[in-house]
Amino acid sequence: MFKRLALLLFLTSCVVLPSYAAEEQANAAQEQAKDDQPQDKINADYQYFVLEPDIIANYLSSGKRVGYIRVKVELLVKSKQDLKILDKHEPLIRDQIIDVLSSQQADVIKSAGQRENIRKQCITAVNTALKSETNVQPVKQLIFTKFLYQ
Repeated sequence: MFKRLALLLFLTSCVVLPSYAAEEQANAAQEQAKDDQPQDKINADYQYFVLEPDIIANYLSSGKRVGYIRVKVELLVKSKQDLKILDKHEPLIRDQIIDVLSSQQADVIKSAGQRENIRKQCITAVNTALKSETNVQPVKQLIFTKFLYQ
């Protein structure tokens, strides 16, 4: 009986395993075909560029007191080429963000609702400056991952 069971298992594995291997090869061929698609059909290579260290700036405050803001900024770009542009022009980017933040009033900085407007102003300022330098606007999004004020 044991011999019959062993023979049955052996014959079954001879039939099932080759068909499984053929299926795996077909799946591998489909994956390879997907990888061989033209570059324009594949999604862009989005990446984040982190401005290190945090940006610290003064903002307009009422009275004699000076307010300051500390932000951590991450910029989303569409390609590795755009990432290289940001790396090369990081001082210009930092300057543009500091200019936007420094020109804000205390009530705007402290308002959570106005933070989106500040973010949009920063994107516009950065892309405008980069367009004048490189003739491209690489920044797709700007994200504040830290936003502290005093």
